[in-house]
Amino acid sequence: MTLVEQRPRTGRTGTRRSAVTGGTIAWVLLVLACWGVLLAVAAPVSTDVPVLRSTSPSAGATARPDDLLLRFDRPVPAGLATVRMTDPYDRQFDPGRPTHPDGRADTISVPIPKQKYAGTYHVAWRVPTNQLGSVGGTFTFDLASRSPVPDAPQLGAGPSAVATICYAVAQFGGLAALSLLVGTVAFVAIVWPNAVDSTAARRLVAYSWFGLFAATLAVAVTYGPYAADAPLTESIHFGLLVGTLQSEMGATLLARFAVLALVGIGLAQFMSSAPAQTARSRSLGGGSVLGCAAALAATWSFASHSAVGPLVPLSVVVDSVHLTAAAVLAGGLVMFAAVLRRKDVVADLRAIGTRFARAALVCTGVLMATGAYQIWQQVGGFTTMSTPADWLWVAKIALVLVLAWIGLVGRWWMGRPLGPETVGAAKQRRAKRAATAGLPSRLRRMVLVQAGIAAAIVAATTMLGIGQPSRIAQAEPVTDRQQAPPARLAFDTGGRDGQGSFDLIVVPTAAGERELHVSAFDPAGEVKDDLTITAVFNPPTQSDKPVPVSLRKVAAGYSAGSVHLPSSGQWELALTAQSADGKQQTFYGVVGVA
Repeated sequence: MTLVEQRPRTGRTGTRRSAVTGGTIAWVLLVLACWGVLLAVAAPVSTDVPVLRSTSPSAGATARPDDLLLRFDRPVPAGLATVRMTDPYDRQFDPGRPTHPDGRADTISVPIPKQKYAGTYHVAWRVPTNQLGSVGGTFTFDLASRSPVPDAPQLGAGPSAVATICYAVAQFGGLAALSLLVGTVAFVAIVWPNAVDSTAARRLVAYSWFGLFAATLAVAVTYGPYAADAPLTESIHFGLLVGTLQSEMGATLLARFAVLALVGIGLAQFMSSAPAQTARSRSLGGGSVLGCAAALAATWSFASHSAVGPLVPLSVVVDSVHLTAAAVLAGGLVMFAAVLRRKDVVADLRAIGTRFARAALVCTGVLMATGAYQIWQQVGGFTTMSTPADWLWVAKIALVLVLAWIGLVGRWWMGRPLGPETVGAAKQRRAKRAATAGLPSRLRRMVLVQAGIAAAIVAATTMLGIGQPSRIAQAEPVTDRQQAPPARLAFDTGGRDGQGSFDLIVVPTAAGERELHVSAFDPAGEVKDDLTITAVFNPPTQSDKPVPVSLRKVAAGYSAGSVHLPSSGQWELALTAQSADGKQQTFYGVVGVA
């Protein structure tokens, strides 16, 4: 008897398991890298409006400076701000694009002409907000002496139609390229893994990646004229480009570029790898694709109105899932239409169609659920529809429902078994027609209709992204975003180093809500940081109690706080400044609450 020693079979299995484990780790690291870069570079836009807390020269001041300084309560993009002046002879002039003096992100500066005239100057300013609107105001200052106040400079009424159209086209191009890229790769990963060997699929992925890169670049170039109400001819103006990069939108676009670069590396590896042969491999690839796609989609969510209301993190997540589902569906339909033109997939066409129909139904369900949440969050519910944008939401959800119904019909058609009456000659004729035409014309027309509806959904998403939700438009209309100038109050506590001035402004933020901003300066106009400042609102009637303001120190010489005044009427504001030696002075003013 001859004994044949059997070699252990664990070598090949272990190698295969190691490869699978290595691939899993690589995909997980790629997804984590995309999200890590996104969270490190970008952040959801703030819904707060910048507040002008101090000016130099101050409102009503008499001085002879070389530069005009405007200080805000937060960083603002100087390149996107607009400042105009009118001299004492009622002549308006443009001092140029503002800059950040000495790198101070919360301050913008413009030069005052060297040829100065004694008298009163009138200044108009405006900075963009993160709700795609703007906030502005006017104030005056005097050089050497006072004169009759000239008319306020005229600022543009809003972005030009050309700038708005170009920005909207760039945004639509970005969403369309995102949909094509995500949908194609998801189709390859989940529905038809053998497409990694298809030249057409590889070209579609490459074209959509470069298209998304180009569209993002176009958004970066057109955002400046759109946000700064400047003509499109200034789109390559250095100051506008710098202002875009300094804004929160610019940070989000930089994050999109970075995530797109990481996604490109992953796509090159994915499209050159062997097709997935198991359900586990397809699930791993599909999950990785969706994770990276969600990171890309989040760059739209971070820069959109999904960050409205108290549930900002949840809103951003829901918006990212919504965009990802829309991209998988829209791009997948394009890829499926391309598959229908191939003659070498007839044998697998039923399985491919069934898988895609299942994925499409999941996407439409996600779109309906997340769309309903967005309507509640941004509009306030179906019963508060009042603007065209609100009804656009309804139209978008209706298109999703139509898409779901067509998908159900397609799923039934693709899953319908061949009956006895189709066997024989009829089956041969159908096979022949499928080999020559790719698929019966009924399904081709169905896919084309779905692709058109998906394109309409992407267009509606673009329009909703560049417009204002009802909650913002109704709470604070663009035409009402005019800010009063800060008041300059000279103080003298009577103690050592107890002289200087305040720039004080009280800003209404909601019904009964007020924000108080106080900036302290010494007699030379430099920041003064050795004062203790307290504030209290005394009620108009004895039935209410005084309401103290919890002031917090935000920066050197600058304190801010908010307070809720429970009743309407004329409230008395008592502002007390105490110097280091304990001596103090109190100012009184009246603040009306409607």
